[in-house]
Amino acid sequence: MPDHVYAGPAGMTYPESRHADQSPVGTVEQGEIRDLDGPLDHHWRKATGEDRTAREKVLADREKMFARQVAQLKKDGLDPAIASQIKEAGAAEGLPVAQALTDGGEAAIAQINALEGESRDAADKA
Repeated sequence: MPDHVYAGPAGMTYPESRHADQSPVGTVEQGEIRDLDGPLDHHWRKATGEDRTAREKVLADREKMFARQVAQLKKDGLDPAIASQIKEAGAAEGLPVAQALTDGGEAAIAQINALEGESRDAADKA
C-alpha cells in the first residue's frame, strides 16, 4: 500500500478511520506519513521521497530535543529512576512528560521526586 502524507491543519483527528493494517489513525500532525489504503480526505496525498526525508529529519530533531530535555531534568534534580522511565518511553510519549516537568520547574520536579519516594517507601514496606 502506498504511504500518504498529511498536509492539512495541525492536530486533525480521524476517530473512525483506519490504517491499512486496521489500526486507528487517530490524531495526525502536518508532514506525518501513514500507511493507508488511500487518502482519507483532501488533506492527504501520496508521499514522496522528499516527504520521507523531511519526516525523518523532524523525528531525528525531536529525539535530540528529547535527549537534551531529559539530560537537563537530571541536572535540575529529577530522580534518576524517573528520568530513566521517561527516556524509556521515547520521544513520542516521553516528550510531553518531560516538557510538563520543564514547564513546572523546580516545584514540579520536587513534587514528582516526592511521589516517587513515597512509592518506593510503600513498596519497601509491602
